[in-house]
Amino acid sequence: MVTAMKKLRWWVLLTELSASALWALPRGNYRQTCRSCRIFYRMGQRHLFCRCLDKMQIRRSTWLKVRRCDFVTNANGRLVCTRRKHGWSRHWRRRYRLMSVSAGPIWNNADAKSKCPGVCQNVTRGRSMWNGQWNTVASGSNSVCQCKVSWG
Repeated sequence: MVTAMKKLRWWVLLTELSASALWALPRGNYRQTCRSCRIFYRMGQRHLFCRCLDKMQIRRSTWLKVRRCDFVTNANGRLVCTRRKHGWSRHWRRRYRLMSVSAGPIWNNADAKSKCPGVCQNVTRGRSMWNGQWNTVASGSNSVCQCKVSWG
C-alpha cells in the first residue's frame, strides 16, 4: 500500500510538471520588450501571443507558432523564431533537418535569392540547399536563411 501511494505521488508530480511545460513561455530576449505574453492552443498547435514594442516605442499585438522554436526575438514589434530545434522530416525518401543560418543584411527577395544559396552551401560544405525561406532578425544588420541539410 505504501509503494502504491509513492507511485501515485510520483505520477501526480510528473503530470503536473509536464502540464506546466506545455504552458511555459519559450526562451528568448523578447521578454525584455514584450508584455502580457501567454501561450494558447489553436488547432492543436502552441502559439505565443504578446504585446511588443516596435522601434517607435508603440506596443503591437503579435503572435507566433512556437513548434520547434528554441529562441524567440522581438523584431520591430513582431515575434520571430531565430533558432529552431532540429527536427527530422521525411521528404522524397530522404531525411533532412532545417537550419537557420545568419547571412548578414538581406534587403529583399532578389537579394535573398543571390545570397542564401551560397550561405547554405558554405555552412555545410555542400550538403544543404536553401529552401526559399528567409527573415530579418535585426533590421539593416542581420537576416537568416533557412537551409535544408540532407541526412542519409
